[in-house]
Order: sequence, then structure tokens, then C-alpha cells
Amino acid sequence: MLNKRMLLSVLIIGTVAVVAGAGTWAAFSDTETSNNNTFTAGTLDLTLGQLVTGGVNLANIYPGANGTMAWDVENVGSINGTLSLAFDVYTPIEGTPSTITPAGNSTINEAIHVEVLAGTTSLYSGSLAGLETSTIPTTALATNVGPTTITINWDVPIATDNGIQGDETGFDLTFTLDQVV
Repeated sequence: MLNKRMLLSVLIIGTVAVVAGAGTWAAFSDTETSNNNTFTAGTLDLTLGQLVTGGVNLANIYPGANGTMAWDVENVGSINGTLSLAFDVYTPIEGTPSTITPAGNSTINEAIHVEVLAGTTSLYSGSLAGLETSTIPTTALATNVGPTTITINWDVPIATDNGIQGDETGFDLTFTLDQVV
């Protein structure tokens, strides 16, 4: 009988200890909440300001003539980007009067020399005709650093022959800002 009482006492003490221990382990707790978590996409926003020195529509150019066209470009978005330039050079319109001698065999797109700069960095130097087939390197355009000036310096070399007299040409320039990946 003593064994039964002892065993019963040990079981009761063990049960009380387990219940008391379980209650002690669960007594402390802490919970935190993180509210209003959002995702907002960044922006690429290219602004183009035109600074024209010498004009964009040029008439009566001649051997020895030169000038500059310039645009301020700026990334006013919230993420960095790279600027690329794409030129679509027009097919020249031949306008040489048949009475000019010697006629010459220059084309206006080959005769006009251009240099494209981003700030002071030269991106291209060659004929206007070569712009169409050239890959213009991209230029980093970080956000909130102010404008970068894209400049096109042009000239008609003095040695250009009569082949360009009366000819007409031009180009379209597309500025594209892409996300830095």
C-alpha cells in the first residue's frame, strides 16, 4: 500500500509540475505588426531642351560653312538610365542645276562632316551619311544630376566640289532613355 501511495504522490506531484511548467512557458509573448508596406515603381523621365546656335533649319550652306546644334537632356525621373541617340538621315534631294560646270560628284550627305558630343565626350565623328549606319555609344544619365548637353558640330570642308550645289538633306534625331539594368 505504501508503494501505491508513493506512486500516487509522485504522479500527482509530476502532473502539478507539468501543468505549472507549461503555464510558465506560455506566460511571456510579444507581437509586432508592420503596417502600410507599399511598392512604388520608379520613373524614367527624359526632358529635352533645345539650345540652338546656328539654327536647326540651315539654308545656303557652302564649303567652309560650319555651325553647332545643341540640346540639353536631363533625367528628371527617380531611377538612373542610359541615353541613346538614333539618327534617321534623309535621302538627299539633288538640286544641282545642269548649267554648273564642273558639276562635281560629291553628295551633300557625304560632304557634311559632323561631330556628336555628350558634354565633352565625342560619341561620333564623320560624315552625315555615316550617322545612319553608326552605332552611337550610350551615355549614362543619372537622376537629379542636372542636364547633359548633346552637341552636334557640323562643317562643310572647303575642298567640297560643286556636286552639292542646290542639294537638300536633313535628319531626325530620337533621344531614348532606358533603365539601367
